Amino acid sequence: MVAYDYDGALKVGPLTVDAASLVGVYIAVKPLYLWHSGIPQIADLLLVVATVLLAKRIWQSAIWAKNTIRSTVLLFVGLCLFQGVVNVAWSVVLHANLWKSTLFYAFNCMAFVDVLVVAECGVERLKQAMLQGAIVSLAVVIIGLLFDMSHDHFYAQKTGETLYLRSTSFFNHPNQLGFHCLIILMLVLWCSEGVKHRAVIIVPVTVVTLLAIVASASRAAFVGALVMVAAYGSFVAVRIHGLSLWKVAACVVIISSLSCILLFVDIPFVVTHPAIASARERITKVTFASILSFDKSRTYGRIFEVGPHTLWGMGEGATSRFATRTQYEVHSTLLALYVSYGLIGAVGYVLLIGRCACWLGLIRLLKSPETTAAIDQVVMRMMTKYYALRNLALLSGVLLYQVAHNGIRNTIIWMVLAVFLCECQYSDINR
Repeated sequence: MVAYDYDGALKVGPLTVDAASLVGVYIAVKPLYLWHSGIPQIADLLLVVATVLLAKRIWQSAIWAKNTIRSTVLLFVGLCLFQGVVNVAWSVVLHANLWKSTLFYAFNCMAFVDVLVVAECGVERLKQAMLQGAIVSLAVVIIGLLFDMSHDHFYAQKTGETLYLRSTSFFNHPNQLGFHCLIILMLVLWCSEGVKHRAVIIVPVTVVTLLAIVASASRAAFVGALVMVAAYGSFVAVRIHGLSLWKVAACVVIISSLSCILLFVDIPFVVTHPAIASARERITKVTFASILSFDKSRTYGRIFEVGPHTLWGMGEGATSRFATRTQYEVHSTLLALYVSYGLIGAVGYVLLIGRCACWLGLIRLLKSPETTAAIDQVVMRMMTKYYALRNLALLSGVLLYQVAHNGIRNTIIWMVLAVFLCECQYSDINR
């Protein structure tokens, strides 16, 4: 076991604040959007305050002695600097304010480093704080949904001749609500590992998050949630009981039944809630024609407009210069990174995420034969395989969502990736 040399205490005048609790509070207040998107919200201001309080600890932290963590942070910082240079250069060329887009990634990097440092007080302790923050955050979302329902504050979206009502809770857009609930579900599945009677937590959270996602009418989030629960459930079943097809099939049947109930069964609350009823119609009436036109609605055609800027991209923003759906950004994380920051940005972020999620480590192990039977090497291989597969199951829904939306700028995702990296570095296999 690792001997942690940081107790997580932050001195604020005469007060002592627990750093892990600050991460939980950040997650809890994340749904509170008081201003327009693109402007720092309450959670972002809290992140800045936490970074200032952690500044001395960041400078003195022992994490920089670990080559993997140090090189990962340097890669992240290098990508942010590269993005800043690209956006400033295009701002000068276009006489636009593309440089502001870099702030999103600067906040992500800030959160990433903060959580790496806080994790020195104990990964399990940090996960417990994140679990508590996720549950409170879901409660905040529910309050927002009840506010929507009682005051008829719905987001109206017209597709063709049909008008759909979509809930936003406290967010500015229903897709933000759907993606946040997807992340909350991932946090609860992950952070409840090791908790006694975890089903008591997981089952109601899964039902409530699915209801909230349906209320948001985010089809990508809904499918992502089902895939995540099925993938993680299958992973847990195989890990505990071995490869059992009937257990995997049972997990798929349960998830399918739950989704069918939400979408097709006339439950009183579901039928009477205008946003959920409207969302059911939006989700269930996906036509073959709409699937064929998916690339056009997601602005994928913009990748053919990059031209000679393939390496460094065309900067993020100023979408009016493009011929493809000029008022929208590219609705795909990887393609958006390619269009905005070229092959350097896209490949850089793929390597960064792969390193944090332990996938690159697994690939290296698979390529290298087992040349030693030393116990530490055996444990390292087991640990790498375990974390890589588990992280893939947990992130499956999020990755699927990001095929249809750009979610790379969500700060909580980078907090999760930071803890994934710390788990591989600090923890041992004790499950």
